[in-house]
Amino acid sequence: MLAMLATGALAAETPGRLRAQGKESVYAYAELAKGREVFDAFRALAPGAELRYRLYPHPPRQGVSLSWRDGGNIRGLVRLAGDNSFTMAQLAGLERRNAWLVASLSPTELSWRPVVRSSGLPANVRRLGDLRLECLVGAQGRVSLRDERKIACLPPPNATCQDDVVACARRASVGLGRGHA
Repeated sequence: MLAMLATGALAAETPGRLRAQGKESVYAYAELAKGREVFDAFRALAPGAELRYRLYPHPPRQGVSLSWRDGGNIRGLVRLAGDNSFTMAQLAGLERRNAWLVASLSPTELSWRPVVRSSGLPANVRRLGDLRLECLVGAQGRVSLRDERKIACLPPPNATCQDDVVACARRASVGLGRGHA
């Protein structure tokens, strides 16, 4: 992998994410670990939730695979759930290996996203805190590949209702959610 980087076989697309030549996309483990840190820091938004990362193939299809590689050419397979998701627990030890995750589809055919869900809810129900935390993990952990300064996952702290009706509605929803799971 290091040889490929040195020879330019991989071109940088965004911090932590590389576009590989051919039919695979590569993502730095360190970027997913940042998302986990954000999840832990804002866990109060979704106290009973679990963080998973999910691969979304475009168009939807079966047969997506995920593996990891480190700088010493050691490789391993990451087991994906039926919805193409995985947990950070499955990647234990990779932080010490300077590892990269490698998916079997090109970056144009695949999106990586965090998924935050509280247990015990029907499949079609999401908590507002889960959605906010998912947004934060994706933006601040740079998994969503967007500029985190442009994504408003939480209401701004100093906006007044007269200045910004949308911010007021966000603050009201946060206030109503306090004390409720």
